Amino acid sequence: MALVDGTVHNGERWGEYYERYIDELGSDGTFSREGEAAVLRFERLLDRPVGEVWDALTRPARLRDWLADVSIDAVGGGQVELRFGSPPGYFVTGEVTQIDPPKVLEHTWTSPGGPDRVVKWQLIPVGDRDILLLTHAARGHWDEAGTLAAWHLHLALLATCLAGCPAWPFPEVRWKELHERYAPGTN
Repeated sequence: MALVDGTVHNGERWGEYYERYIDELGSDGTFSREGEAAVLRFERLLDRPVGEVWDALTRPARLRDWLADVSIDAVGGGQVELRFGSPPGYFVTGEVTQIDPPKVLEHTWTSPGGPDRVVKWQLIPVGDRDILLLTHAARGHWDEAGTLAAWHLHLALLATCLAGCPAWPFPEVRWKELHERYAPGTN
């Protein structure tokens, strides 16, 4: 969490850190639909080695820093349970459907009121950096703009944690801004 004076890490102010993040990693997510099939996608260049990013995607203590309270058995057929603080009471269950450490983690994503979905994380090493590809696919309709906004922010929180900065609470105001920006007809 940022200090009262707005400092995040090594004297850098939160606003400066965020602007640097946007410059380096800030591409928007994309959404495509073909009939009932829908895919959300994000790409990020992370200035961390692949093993460190893999750890942040698969180790519960690291996932809690940027995503949700989680239990995960990161093996084929392993169970996944995510309990989010925002929105309060939101939870997801799933099963690991593909795993190839440290390159691919795929799991189902089942939440109340939404269609069954699949989330796939892919890591491509580029020297000491790594490209992260995130896809979130489903058949059916749900609040795609809200999901894009949430992933946009969670990926910013991931980058913050990987940079060694303390995590901050999920920024609800920023989520609302992004939700409006990702809403159909506003892109």
